[in-house]
Amino acid sequence: QTHGGDTAGNGVVITVGVAHQVIVLVLQRGSLDRDLGAVALEVFRQTGRQDFGVAAELKNMLPSLSLHASTQMAAHNRQAVEFIKSKGFERAVLAREMSFEEIASAAKVGLELEIFCHGALCVSTSGQCLFSSLVGGRSGNRGMCAQPCRLKYSLVGAKENPSGHLLSPRDLMTVEMLGQLKNAGATSLKIEGRLKRPEYVHIVTSIYRRVLDGDKVTETDIENLKQIFNRGGFTQGYGPGIADGKFISRVRPSHWGVKVGESIDGKRIKVLKNVLSADALTIRPENGEDVPVKLDAQAGITVKNPIGVKGDLMRLVSEKQMQDAAKYLNEMHPMIPLKARVEIRVGREALAEVTDGIHKTFVKGWTVEEASKAGADPEKIRKHAVLYFGIHRGCRRKCVCSRLRHQCLKARCGGKNSGNAACVLQRRGRKGKGCVGRKSGVRERKNAPRCPEPRSKHADCA
Repeated sequence: QTHGGDTAGNGVVITVGVAHQVIVLVLQRGSLDRDLGAVALEVFRQTGRQDFGVAAELKNMLPSLSLHASTQMAAHNRQAVEFIKSKGFERAVLAREMSFEEIASAAKVGLELEIFCHGALCVSTSGQCLFSSLVGGRSGNRGMCAQPCRLKYSLVGAKENPSGHLLSPRDLMTVEMLGQLKNAGATSLKIEGRLKRPEYVHIVTSIYRRVLDGDKVTETDIENLKQIFNRGGFTQGYGPGIADGKFISRVRPSHWGVKVGESIDGKRIKVLKNVLSADALTIRPENGEDVPVKLDAQAGITVKNPIGVKGDLMRLVSEKQMQDAAKYLNEMHPMIPLKARVEIRVGREALAEVTDGIHKTFVKGWTVEEASKAGADPEKIRKHAVLYFGIHRGCRRKCVCSRLRHQCLKARCGGKNSGNAACVLQRRGRKGKGCVGRKSGVRERKNAPRCPEPRSKHADCA
């Protein structure tokens, strides 16, 4: 438990849980013993488990510890919940594939039930997908899923639409069904947030929190959820039953964005929502790749199409939404400066140590193998650290430009994409100028807008 206080001086208690969600291999026994010792030393209130042997050992060491059965246990019916309860667990994270009726049946067992309510879905059965493990050696059941389900596939023998992202599910959204989940017996809600940015966490959790506290779901709430991330809309999942054609997003596996305008004849765009030049906007042809554009316009007007390509005007990132979320996060959750040390040596386990000056922790990774081609370049590592995290000597806080630079790198905008509004480095650039980011990194452009972060004085910050 972490004890603190709010601005009014009221006490605040935060319960911290530890996740050990996979079966322990024999070779991992040493690491397990170290982790169990840490759990016993810190006296955490709860821990999530899949391995029954480790669960029994933990219970013997700390009888007061609350054990939660993780998704990896694939508890998908009442009988599984009864078995889990008999082994001393106090909560079970149910499989995503259960209907409201099946959840209600499991709730009669008397065990706390945690239910997935929002975020990415696995195309396979919860906790039992071997796809990534078999095709790439990276097990999704051990936190290393390479998401092969997001790739394109062809259906052999199909006469219509034989190819596409046939195995890529849409994200789950149940904010309009929280009453049904509660009536079914849900004790806790679980939001899938793997590899998501802080703004996503803030926006999604705040909306669900308000609705749980009694507020009604508004169109603005749904719009905000779509804007921060969606794959061609959402699915309501298995709770009410899968709706035919609403589960898979076969057109594209990544963020879809929100429609904010439409091209009338390839020469003009009818703007449906207010847009800013700082937004990440793109025109999406029916049959073709997204074409980034820059536009600053009010809803209801018709403007000239800057690229002459017919298609819907989509907003991938809302600058206002991101700024509002960042303001809240900076004010309510100030960042704590950290120092990190990473050691990578051939033949040894990769080591990372992090400290805030008071506490210190470390984690070990896989044994490092000698590079078959180009080896690790320290300068390249530092450059990527700056791009992704705004890390630089003399920059004590996360640079607000780093998010935009990260988007720029993801977009791989070069001369051909000089109109990409997601990149702050090229807001004034034209073709052949501005951001020249490629796979190797991003280079600064002269006379680029200055970073609004006063402490970020490093030369390569936009």
